[in-house]
Amino acid sequence: MIEIGLVIAVVMAIGSWLKTQEWYPNSFIPLAIVFLAVAFNLGNAFLFHGDFLEAGKLAFIEALGAIGIHSGMKNTFQWRESDQK
Repeated sequence: MIEIGLVIAVVMAIGSWLKTQEWYPNSFIPLAIVFLAVAFNLGNAFLFHGDFLEAGKLAFIEALGAIGIHSGMKNTFQWRESDQK
């Protein structure tokens, strides 16, 4: 199975890419992160003959971590922008 950190990194990269797209609303990025984490983990379990239940559990843990990182970065940059004014 692929490491948790790599899945989080890929999901975060796709979430950052979605943030730059005009056709995808920013308020749905956490939802996309959850779906991507679940899809990547289930695909990972399917490819490497892993346990699907364990992959689903790990997917939600990874999604929570990725959403926390996404929210933390968003709040940090908003704080810095308001601090500069």
